[in-house]
Amino acid sequence: MVFDVIWHSTSRSNNYTNALMAKMKCIHYAFTLIALIFALSGCISSESRIEQNPHWRLLLHDDFFTPPQTPLVNSDSIFALPSALNQEINNLLARQPSNETKGQFILTTLFGNKSVVADVGIEKANLTEFRYDNSNTTIAEVTYANARGNCISLSILAYAIANSVGLSPVVQEVEIPMQWQRIVNSDVVNRHVNVRIRKPLHSYQNAIDYSRDLIIDFYPTNYHRGISTRAVSKDELLAMFYSNLSAEALLKNELELAYANIKTALNYKPSFDAAWLNLAQIYLRKAKTSEAEAAIREGLRHNPNHYLLLFSLLHQLEAKHADSEAQKIRERIAQRQRNDPYYLYNEAMRAKNLGKPKQARDLLEKAISIAQGFELLHRELASIYQMLHQYKNAQEQTQLADEIAKLKTTERSNGYYWLEEY
Repeated sequence: MVFDVIWHSTSRSNNYTNALMAKMKCIHYAFTLIALIFALSGCISSESRIEQNPHWRLLLHDDFFTPPQTPLVNSDSIFALPSALNQEINNLLARQPSNETKGQFILTTLFGNKSVVADVGIEKANLTEFRYDNSNTTIAEVTYANARGNCISLSILAYAIANSVGLSPVVQEVEIPMQWQRIVNSDVVNRHVNVRIRKPLHSYQNAIDYSRDLIIDFYPTNYHRGISTRAVSKDELLAMFYSNLSAEALLKNELELAYANIKTALNYKPSFDAAWLNLAQIYLRKAKTSEAEAAIREGLRHNPNHYLLLFSLLHQLEAKHADSEAQKIRERIAQRQRNDPYYLYNEAMRAKNLGKPKQARDLLEKAISIAQGFELLHRELASIYQMLHQYKNAQEQTQLADEIAKLKTTERSNGYYWLEEY
């Protein structure tokens, strides 16, 4: 994961957010927007190379923070493999294996001995040895020891193994539709990365053969030929890794550690938009609104269409009643709302109030198709089904809402989070 964080300390005026926030038990009418972004690069050099553009350093304010008690992760350790695995790799290379044998070694290591199958098909009964777990971002050695990890952690491990055996791995971001998930008081936007090995290999479980390249993927999703991907550079990978750690610290309200990690992320890639978003949220936790806005604008300078940065800037503009610029930002945000469950919810409620329950149903069903864990969406859809006399469907949605409600045992007094995750 990689986290971008946005902290809002005043009520929001744009309608679709207010419509949902009114239902959220948000005592102070405030929420935090955190983007968790897990992504990787194709290089493993640990040396920081800072872009020669010194103006961005003026946006860092070390004087707001004290040094963290927890030491930062040493970049040299991120791709380092455990000694036992390195010995297995050395034994393999001593046999001068083919590229196909190297690929089999990688997949056997990650997915178990039975994961290697013949060209004729995949042995579906076999379970993977390593499993997806989005709770923490970890270095390769820890991921290997735990046999689980989030998207970035597992991909780092796969990349490190492939690189060590002499193949040509590339970590790439995969453009999939935004998928939202509610985790207690956090809204997570799930995004995705995987590892592509540019050699002709056979097909294996959890591996997809596109254009004679092997793709290793740890998160179940549906892919199609021609889907858009983007290779992630070394500096961006390291920036994302430390940005993840920053957001994880921020979720624990460890502001000094969060700041130290996000500063490290920016040292690797000063143009990394997500890191500027994270930095803004850290400043907002310190009530440094002007510094937060400056960080947001710096992120937008590098990526003018970043949805979460735009959303955060809109909030800041509304808070100081900069109406003219706020309207321009609203228009830019509108282009991104098609896959926003908050917007879809608001439109559904509008349709319901206008006596158009079928339209409301369709909007809520779409929202639920891209969002998980939203109790409110299920309860409203149950209500719409009741209006349409679809009582069985209404009962199913009520049961789903009740199950989600059981998971909500605690909430932070400072509001809600939005999370974006790879």
